[in-house]
Amino acid sequence: MLSADQIVNNASCLSSAGGLQEFLCGWQGTMGLALTTSAVFLAAFYIISVLFRNEGLKGFVKLELSELFITVVLVMILIGAMGAVSDLQFGGLLSQNQIPGIAPTASIYNVTQGYFERVGTDMGQWLEMDYVLGVVVDSFASVQSQPRPLGVGIVAPPFAGLASPIKQLLYSMSNALAVAFVINYAQLYVFLFVLQGSLRYYIPLGIILRSLTPTRRIGGALIGLGVSFLFVFPALYSANYLMFYGDAGPMETFRSFTASRFDMSQGVGGAIKSFYAGKASMGAIDMVVSLIGDIGTMFSSLIGEVFTLAMVLPVSVIGRAFVIGFLMPVFNILLMVQVTTSLSKSMGEEVDISTLTRMV
Repeated sequence: MLSADQIVNNASCLSSAGGLQEFLCGWQGTMGLALTTSAVFLAAFYIISVLFRNEGLKGFVKLELSELFITVVLVMILIGAMGAVSDLQFGGLLSQNQIPGIAPTASIYNVTQGYFERVGTDMGQWLEMDYVLGVVVDSFASVQSQPRPLGVGIVAPPFAGLASPIKQLLYSMSNALAVAFVINYAQLYVFLFVLQGSLRYYIPLGIILRSLTPTRRIGGALIGLGVSFLFVFPALYSANYLMFYGDAGPMETFRSFTASRFDMSQGVGGAIKSFYAGKASMGAIDMVVSLIGDIGTMFSSLIGEVFTLAMVLPVSVIGRAFVIGFLMPVFNILLMVQVTTSLSKSMGEEVDISTLTRMV
């Protein structure tokens, strides 16, 4: 399967082919053929008007020539804009620190596809982590105490009550991640499909239909739809990449939460040393009393921190997956619907693509 950048740059065409053959193979040649087809239709109508001396048909052809000229200008602007956007490098707009994981030579189409792939990788790792944690927590909850010295006693799982809420969080985390994982790749394949379809089919067909009065509105609508997916869709998801994976992003993650609460550079020994710093006593009794009190304080703090982190981990992952997999796709699609409606209405007939929200 071709990548987004390869689709835009006609990677499917052989570079060894001649200049004209390579041009005709690419989407630029397809648009040129669509313009030629439109001109052939008008020429045929003009010949018919001359043969049958139909002045009304001849006036219709002359009027349509102006619309064909506008379509030619529109196609030239579109091809130039596509070339400019595909050649625009993110490294020339932002520093490398602001776009980690992105090559400086990457275009907006590379970044859009890279965003979906990176989100898919992260969600796959989160699902694996969720499964491993589920096994550990379930094993912890299944531990049983059996004090039966004379055959009479109790059998009880003492940690079941502590592990049950964590198991429920992990279960909710698994469901949310699975749905968000599917939605993410659905958006990726829709993007690649529409990118290829817009350049090869939608816009060329719209060019042909826009050159005739009866079909002008639907032709303009197809062109507006293609333009929206070629420029607006990648811009929105490139912004998402910078938002979630850029330097100093606004999202709180489990890693950032943990790093803000613990000094990872000290290690366990340094943490224990700093915990007991300034608490030593010269007297033996005071030392024992202080040691017992410090052990109790450390145990309570350890339990509190462990359960805090155990609760924060699923919540932080679910929250991030919800924003990436549900909230932002809905916002982007709704914005896409409004932009596409405005573009298609200005070029021809209004198009309603609100059914894209069903992907979320």
